[in-house]
Amino acid sequence: METTIQPQQLALQDIAQVAIRTYLGTRDFTLLHGVTGCHALRVILPYCTDRATALRYFWQGFIIAYLSTGPKTIRPVATEETESIKDISKRQAAIRESALNSDDDHVIKLSYSALEEFHYYGDNKYLQVFS
Repeated sequence: METTIQPQQLALQDIAQVAIRTYLGTRDFTLLHGVTGCHALRVILPYCTDRATALRYFWQGFIIAYLSTGPKTIRPVATEETESIKDISKRQAAIRESALNSDDDHVIKLSYSALEEFHYYGDNKYLQVFS
């Protein structure tokens, strides 16, 4: 826990922001697990007796996963914060359709996690997972 990859302060929301930006900036299959993993950790974290350690181990795993990609260059992600309610609804519907029309468990899980994280954090980047 005392390595240089461990920041002094670490919150799940910060990890989630890094995970979605890293996935969108690389579209790397390995890194989509950071998005789905953050969602899963958010669900189980209230049941962890040592939340700080759980976050740090997750962060460590995420960094190692990123390093295993090469590490790939992370391109900047355009933010689309001015989307209308209609556009947001269309994007959510398209993500649901992706899950419903797929037999790939990664597409289904990424769809579910992206929608859940969008609803929790309100960050439109989650609606870009398939664009």
